[in-house]
Amino acid sequence: MFPDLDADAVRAQRERIDALLAAPAEPVVWADRSAERLPVEGKASLRYYPPLREPAARPLLLVYSLVNSPQVLDLARGSSFVECLQGLGHPVYLLDWGRPDASDAGLSLADYVCGYLHGAVRVVQRHGAADTVDLLGICQGGTLALCLASLEPRALHRLVTLVTPVDFHTPSDVLAHLAGAFDLPALLAPDGNLPGAVLAAVFALLRPLRGAGAVRAPWLDGAIDAPRRERLRRLLAWQGDYPDQAGRAWLEFVTGCYRDNALVRGALVLDGRTVDLSRLRLPILNVHARADHLVPPAASQALRRAVGGRNYRELAVDGGHVGVFAGGHGLATVPPAVSRFLRASPKRKPR
Repeated sequence: MFPDLDADAVRAQRERIDALLAAPAEPVVWADRSAERLPVEGKASLRYYPPLREPAARPLLLVYSLVNSPQVLDLARGSSFVECLQGLGHPVYLLDWGRPDASDAGLSLADYVCGYLHGAVRVVQRHGAADTVDLLGICQGGTLALCLASLEPRALHRLVTLVTPVDFHTPSDVLAHLAGAFDLPALLAPDGNLPGAVLAAVFALLRPLRGAGAVRAPWLDGAIDAPRRERLRRLLAWQGDYPDQAGRAWLEFVTGCYRDNALVRGALVLDGRTVDLSRLRLPILNVHARADHLVPPAASQALRRAVGGRNYRELAVDGGHVGVFAGGHGLATVPPAVSRFLRASPKRKPR
């Protein structure tokens, strides 16, 4: 059911991980572009990027995963997912969850969805002078966006999900297999959080044959032009940066989604309310990557069944998980498709 991992390759990868963790970390930097910062709640804040041409009707809120920094969406001038959407006329708000510390260990999954994410929507509504906002969630951020759309549908106009897991028990989902193999509470640090280094090791093991040296050398040896080399340097720095995870929320997400598959079963409960995707009525565009090793296409395509096909569109993009929002093909394909979907006139109801 799941691919076998060669023991020698896994051992070699563990050694590379240890070496990377012991090495000085490269700084993670945003694109050299200014953005207005808007506080939300706790450590969460928004970066506001105004449209670069006549704006679309509504502001657009981008929600990335808790696992990595959202910097990857605005990593380098000229190859930025955010910049592409700005150029298409969208006022873009990017949610930065912040980096948890010991004071955040008790935050629940409901705190992130019903507190920080819902609070970010309200800030965007006020700042953008809009009754409703468009919401775009990526990877785990898409899962959280689906939860909010089910619980607070009146605040949202349209929803886009990118490489978003919905059914966590598809046959090729290795992460679900790993979640069932670990004693999850034992992975937490004394401060109650999951160390980012643990996540780094887990995700590195999913690519046991891609050693750090093999990936880094061709990109950084001067064989490519300086702007692309700098972009790739920033991408590598981002890939190696895993914030600690708020312990309670992480346990609830892994247990509820990866172990129990509660989201697609309509059994996930947040703040005393059940997340029921079958209640969604807003238009949805679901984008998945054909070669995604983290979110298998089937895990994302399950959204069609969950919402009953109503107001649902789907887009398959060539490439892998990160390439959808950070690769050349993804940047050329996905933002225009998202813009067309957000600007489309609503379908007329049959008489």
